[in-house]
Amino acid sequence: MKRVGAVSLLLVVGLALGASEGSAQSKVVLKAGHTSSLIYQHHIGLLKMNEVIKSRTNGQVEIQVFPMSQLGNERDLVEGIQLGTIDMIAVSNAMVSNFVPEAIVFDLPYLFKDQDHALRTLLSPAGQRVMRGVEQKVGKILAYYATGVRSVFNRVRPVRTPDDLKGLKIRVIQNKIYLGTINAMGGIGTPLPFSEVYGALQQGVIDGAENSPVSLLGMKHYEHSKYYTLTNHFVLSGYVLMNWNRWRSFTPEQQKIIAEAAQLSQKMEYEYEKEEDIKSLVKLRELGVQIIEDVNRGPFEERAKAVWREVPEHASLVEEIRKVK
Repeated sequence: MKRVGAVSLLLVVGLALGASEGSAQSKVVLKAGHTSSLIYQHHIGLLKMNEVIKSRTNGQVEIQVFPMSQLGNERDLVEGIQLGTIDMIAVSNAMVSNFVPEAIVFDLPYLFKDQDHALRTLLSPAGQRVMRGVEQKVGKILAYYATGVRSVFNRVRPVRTPDDLKGLKIRVIQNKIYLGTINAMGGIGTPLPFSEVYGALQQGVIDGAENSPVSLLGMKHYEHSKYYTLTNHFVLSGYVLMNWNRWRSFTPEQQKIIAEAAQLSQKMEYEYEKEEDIKSLVKLRELGVQIIEDVNRGPFEERAKAVWREVPEHASLVEEIRKVK
């Protein structure tokens, strides 16, 4: 009897250890990447998403966030999602449109009034047709993220007119609309990965770039660029995307939790972006950056809108999108 009891005890212990081991093995840690700083809204949004998912799955699913291009530049991130080497990314439409041609209409300069207007357009019937293309060619859309209202900054001189931009090499996202817009506005568009901007400014390889206030502050580009002109030429949208195979690996209950967490993070991320841009402008002034607000945007807009003609194949889609108020 003693021997039977001992064997039974060993079986119970073994089963308990096996259950514990199985539990540990079932935990999923999602690898999520973005290219921006720790104060940027994409980073804050992903952290919020992780907080909700981790809580609602009792720690069985969590997100490990890799900021500042740790998993690669934006093109690397998009390709990683397609290949499945990265689970999740927060990425701008400007890079996604290199893989989904029709998405380039959302990159047109002076198309949107603000981030809320851009979001309403993404959610419109025309926007959702384009989003189906994003899901077919890149990955599962979990959320839309505000990527910022972008303006020109440089290290050489104050810019108030297109003539002031002449001769200045301005870094742009690797996208024909971004390149064409800066060229049309008077500068020399210079495509460059985001992770290389700081060094290029420091070494004088470029004279400036264009981005939102929170990005200018968070990436410390202001250390080598003391003139920030509020041209507000781009209102850029972004996405939280997941590799399809990874998404399908979750149970319906887990998918529901992830989707709800993504929507909560989207709401918070949009609110954070609005507040943080205002705070960032105040901080940038304190750090010695000249914020040029008395700029007549009319001449910049007139020149930039010439770029709209570069997408004649999407003219009807552009007209449809312009009707969204």
